Amino acid sequence: MKITRRSFVALAPSAVLLLSGCASDDEEVVEEKHPEYTENNNFYTRDKFNYEKSNENGFEGITRKEDEILKHRPEVVISEKGKKVEISFAEEHPHNSKHYWAWIELRDYNGTTMYKDFEKPTEAVEKFSHTFESEEALEGSLRVRVFCNVHGEFMDYVKVPDFKRKTILDR
Repeated sequence: MKITRRSFVALAPSAVLLLSGCASDDEEVVEEKHPEYTENNNFYTRDKFNYEKSNENGFEGITRKEDEILKHRPEVVISEKGKKVEISFAEEHPHNSKHYWAWIELRDYNGTTMYKDFEKPTEAVEKFSHTFESEEALEGSLRVRVFCNVHGEFMDYVKVPDFKRKTILDR
């Protein structure tokens, strides 16, 4: 298949930025988007994200059981006007030396990323949680990725409340 500038741009919407510098002075640069591209299917703004469906395949394509998927779903509480995020998990998920959370990553619509690696625990923890604090308020959808050392990576999206919107209590 011969790849032309136009077909390449149609395949990769972000390629317009890369190729715009290649245009000659008399050639008009036309931004083209893939037919399936919409403003809301961006990596960070998934409104119709299905946690169970997206996390049904584990290591090496092994299908996960429904209770295993739900047990690994992060519980997210966003507070302090979007600057503080607490991540916790269902109580039935262990956090001990054989089965534990290895890392957590958060990323918002603007690309603000927070990451934490966890040491292998020496003692069992009843209810594991971790709190992230950001200098800037998080916005849009928050992508939460977590890694269990036994079952692998799980990902979810959470909508960040609009803390900028004034309510009757703010008057």
